[in-house]
Amino acid sequence: MPTQFPSKRAAVYADVPDEKWNDWRWQLSHRLNTVEEIEKIIPLTDSERKALQTQGLFRVDITPYFISLIDPNDPDDPTRKQIIPLSE
Repeated sequence: MPTQFPSKRAAVYADVPDEKWNDWRWQLSHRLNTVEEIEKIIPLTDSERKALQTQGLFRVDITPYFISLIDPNDPDDPTRKQIIPLSE
């Protein structure tokens, strides 16, 4: 039997049952793609906010699971650097 690892779900996802959380269709249908949605999960730096607000510059769609891998208190988190653009 595979080992189950607990997810570090953001508080906004606390009421999502495991059955939905582990469903790739649910993940894709709940992607985050606006500054407002992302900031409900992690605080953004000024550079990240500016890049995300620039129309047509970046298309960002982050699944709830993928954003849960980011340390919200570390702007240098490696996963964060892969998925959230900077304006510089």
